[in-house]
Amino acid sequence: MSPLLKKVAGALAVKEIVDRVQEARRPKRSKLSRAVPFSLPVALAAGAFYLYKSGRLDGLLGKASTSEIEPAAYPTGPAMGEVEGTITLPESQPT
Repeated sequence: MSPLLKKVAGALAVKEIVDRVQEARRPKRSKLSRAVPFSLPVALAAGAFYLYKSGRLDGLLGKASTSEIEPAAYPTGPAMGEVEGTITLPESQPT
């Protein structure tokens, strides 16, 4: 091999070693900081699903439930057979 080629190969080897040492000394991110970008959307989706299933999401969004918007289909008073006593109608007055 020529002396110039030996010098170039040596310089590349030294550069590679220096790069590896610098990479090893660089501070690494913790496992938690590496996992947060992936786990945050999952946690938000799980929380929204929980609020939806428990019925608390309507309260947070300011929406009224359907029972407050629509009136009852039938009156909630007593049934005809449950009324005790007689009902008296006022007598009509002759004019």
